[in-house]
Amino acid sequence: METPLHCAARAGHDMAVTLLVQLARGCGEDTISSCKNKAGDMALHLAARLGHAKAVQAMVNATPELASEVNDAGVSPLYLAVMSRSEAAVRAITSSCIDALAAGPSSQNALHAAVFVGKRMVEVLLDWKPSLAGEADGGGSTPLHYASSDGDRSVVGAILCAAPSAVRTRDSGGLSALHIAAGMGHARVARALIEACPDAAELLDERGGTFVHAAARGGHSKLGLVLTLAAFGGQSRPQRRDHVEKWSGHDIAKRIEKTSDSLAVVAVLTATVAFTATYSLPGSYEQADDQAKRVVKGMAVLQQKTVFKCFLVLDSFALVSSVVAVVLLVFGKASRSDGSWKSFVMALQCIWASLVSMILASYTFLSAVTTTRVVSTVVYYVISAAFVVLFAGVAILISPPVSMHTMLRFLWQCGLKGRHGVVRRRIKQQYQVIGAFVPNLFLYTVTNNLAFVGLAMITIYAARDANHSV
Repeated sequence: METPLHCAARAGHDMAVTLLVQLARGCGEDTISSCKNKAGDMALHLAARLGHAKAVQAMVNATPELASEVNDAGVSPLYLAVMSRSEAAVRAITSSCIDALAAGPSSQNALHAAVFVGKRMVEVLLDWKPSLAGEADGGGSTPLHYASSDGDRSVVGAILCAAPSAVRTRDSGGLSALHIAAGMGHARVARALIEACPDAAELLDERGGTFVHAAARGGHSKLGLVLTLAAFGGQSRPQRRDHVEKWSGHDIAKRIEKTSDSLAVVAVLTATVAFTATYSLPGSYEQADDQAKRVVKGMAVLQQKTVFKCFLVLDSFALVSSVVAVVLLVFGKASRSDGSWKSFVMALQCIWASLVSMILASYTFLSAVTTTRVVSTVVYYVISAAFVVLFAGVAILISPPVSMHTMLRFLWQCGLKGRHGVVRRRIKQQYQVIGAFVPNLFLYTVTNNLAFVGLAMITIYAARDANHSV
């Protein structure tokens, strides 16, 4: 049966709550605050559930021990205050009652619920009682398990600051927070967990799988996780190398086979355009000599211009690189081996370089036959903008979800430093595709930077040729 205090607390009338509590204390009826309704809720439970912070404050100020009571469902007022997303109500309880219970359903505590509210709520609870971060629910899951499943890196970071050892805790299914983050595809959270505790990568679930296996079972990329693990010195448990489950190119061979035909067509078309351009050079092939009053046939009219020579170099490079790409794609598809992805990657680099060369060659073509400064300037800015959009867009699509700092550390560990070749050898044995990805990504970046340099140099040469012709 509900008391008037229940009604006032549900409505959020803090003045009425304060008056009723004072009247009850004045009459010697202190038990009115602890009266429960049919659901086992005290008035404090109702006010906390609805987020009425002032009503909560009035009751805990008068009777702080109320915060140590639970309702018939085993839920404390603090847990309900967190669920209401009222930070003021949570602060009212934690600041007035040191011994307040944080119990929730299924053996959860208030921090389990705060994970889904936000970083501020998590920090309030951890400042009050840091030990909440190490408590598990009925399934063995800590608040860090919950945060890893949600994917909020700021919340994960706050919990790690209070309880770094929680990374090693496993639930009843043998899953650590790292397993959960990897299985859900939360790469940034997984990186934060690995950075906080590199040896967490050794933890195995009930099926004997690491976090990498969890990522694979969840259908998510292993790339960023393995890069981070290798970059920050994470180590797997010692075992015979012939027993290690390898991630070779076999699982992507089918996808490569489907796309190699389309890429071969692109490479052939690029080679055709580059070869055709040699028959339609800027300025044609005939050159008139006014002094000798004769026409020299077979020589390019603009052969003395530097930009024309740049055109020949770029066109020839596009032709050769596209032909090489066709050869790599054909032989890679014919081999049908696990290593066919290597020729596919090299072909991609060649096709990209040939396409960039064709764009630059078209710019040199226009610069060679046009002396109007306005036209050249407009074309320059159009191509520059196209390069920026193109390069940035492709980089976003192909780059792993790791920072440049992590990739540089990976190269240092596997290439330059290499710990006497141990890391490099293990990556090559178990993750061949990943070991080759980062160098190829940097090669792609170098190609793009050279494109901008070439664009600037062509512009300089075009301006110099225009000044000489005046």
